[in-house]
Amino acid sequence: MKIYLYDGSFEGLMCVFVEYFKHRPDVFDVQNFEKFGADIFADYQDVICDADLAERVMQRLKIKLKSEILKSFYHVFLSEDEKREYHILRMLAKCLDFGVKMLSNSADEDSLYLSKMYKSVHREKHRMEAFVRFRQMKDGLYAAVVEPDFNVLPIISDHFEERYADQFWLIYDARRKFGIYYNQRDVKGVEIEFDFEAFKTETSWDENEQLFQTLWKNYFRSTNIISRKNSKLHVQHMPKRYWKYLVEKERL
Repeated sequence: MKIYLYDGSFEGLMCVFVEYFKHRPDVFDVQNFEKFGADIFADYQDVICDADLAERVMQRLKIKLKSEILKSFYHVFLSEDEKREYHILRMLAKCLDFGVKMLSNSADEDSLYLSKMYKSVHREKHRMEAFVRFRQMKDGLYAAVVEPDFNVLPIISDHFEERYADQFWLIYDARRKFGIYYNQRDVKGVEIEFDFEAFKTETSWDENEQLFQTLWKNYFRSTNIISRKNSKLHVQHMPKRYWKYLVEKERL
């Protein structure tokens, strides 16, 4: 079996696609340099990420497949599912060979996989856009912590940049140990040692933060009509795994 080893980035995967498209191995796999397990029966190929090559490949794919379709492949990539690279490479090749109609072929296993994963990632994206709760710190920074199922921070930044354009804010992914920071000009990815104790400690908050949290909790409770309470539906729309960082779920 052919195994392509790469750096785990989408740009790196585009470089892998070049090698895959050249040779079209029937049986293959794609693994991250840092995570793969040795297989003495496999034929390994290290694929180094070449930023210029990756950019040329993506520009070519945008022309052939349209930008929105390439973006959908990127969203599937953010799922972090262990088989995503395999299905992305196979479907990219099929689209180049037979056209983008292959994406809607319900009898194709790659199409079914990509459709299912794309919907899952987008559902998580919309939930993050709805469930992010900022806290204003003493230095004026609005900070929020999340733990999404998928790596959706790269695709929610536009939403918050547009909505909070006049503020400095940071959204930190506690599961993946990185965040996105907005400095009132642009959004940047950051890898930092996040101080959770300071984030949770009132002495680190802006003097009005506690008041705003209390007002939000009271509003949330006042709009909750007990006689119409439907816990099952509530959990369906707001799964319990998100409650950890929701202000309204904390006690007054």
